[in-house]
Parts: sequence; C-alpha cells; structure tokens
Amino acid sequence: MLILDSSVYAQEAFTTSIQGPYLLKHANGRVHIKGTYQNGVKHGVWFEYEENGMLQKKEKWKKGEMLWQLFYEKGKLRRSIDKKGNVNERPACGC
Repeated sequence: MLILDSSVYAQEAFTTSIQGPYLLKHANGRVHIKGTYQNGVKHGVWFEYEENGMLQKKEKWKKGEMLWQLFYEKGKLRRSIDKKGNVNERPACGC
C-alpha cells in the first residue's frame, strides 16, 4: 500500500539545530528516513523506506525548498512532482 503525505514544497518556518546527516530507523532496526540538514533545514536527497526496506519516497531539497519528490509502489516509480509542482502520474505497472 502506498501512502502519500501532504508535504509542502518548502519547510514553513521549520528549522532545527541538527546539522549534517540525519537517520531515523523503524522499530525493527531498518532505516526509515535518511537525509542531510544544512543550516537547520533539509538539503540534498532524502529517502524514506518501508519497514521491509523497500524505498517508498525520494525527495530532493535545496536549502529547505523541495525541488521534487518521487513515489514508489512495489519498487516502481509511480508519481513525480517537478520543480513547478506539476504531478506526473505513471500507470500502476510503473512502465
């Protein structure tokens, strides 16, 4: 099952004191979320994984602004969002 979030395209006034690599794990010890903070906001490529280790979402951030995000279903690309916020949908087969 693919769960989509309602991420905004910029980190609305959210900053943290975290600098550098960020890693959050599921209860089973597998990676849940990993990415990097720069100056207190998300920067670079961020990954989100399901509990079984399958990639669920990939996002690219630049200084707290999301440039794009990709959603996967059973390991295949399902949706992408371009820099202008346009959603590009692929068939369920991922082809």
